[in-house]
Amino acid sequence: MFGRSLAGLVVLIVVLSVGWVNIYWHRSQVNEDYRKEFHRLIEKCDGYGGNKEYFDWLVDSTHDEVFNDSYKIKTGTGRRGMARDESTFDEERYFETMIDGMIAKAKNDKADQVVKSIEAMVAKLEKEAQAEAEAEAKAEAARSSPGASPQRR
Repeated sequence: MFGRSLAGLVVLIVVLSVGWVNIYWHRSQVNEDYRKEFHRLIEKCDGYGGNKEYFDWLVDSTHDEVFNDSYKIKTGTGRRGMARDESTFDEERYFETMIDGMIAKAKNDKADQVVKSIEAMVAKLEKEAQAEAEAEAKAEAARSSPGASPQRR
């Protein structure tokens, strides 16, 4: 009797552990994906080629400080009591805190050209996003206008 309940307890602990390991593994994957993505993004800054190490340091050190504030681990209960990952990641908050943190560090280091370069990249990205949103709005308006898709009766 005691052996069965102990075995059941061990199985339960293993099942729960697998769920938690999966949740933290997923968080680690998201962490590295966003770090890599921000490295690709910062490569677009003017002056990156001549100051690669400094830009990369800004990304890595700032990412380590801000990622956890944007990634919230949340669990639910899945099949057989296993923990289910319902975590969320706030991309907008991450982007804003990364940019703010990198600019603050560069200002602190008196790296004025780096600050200007990051600000110019952000302005360019915002302009591109605005143009994309406007194009999407125009396309949506065209699809929903009365003459856009004639229907035969």
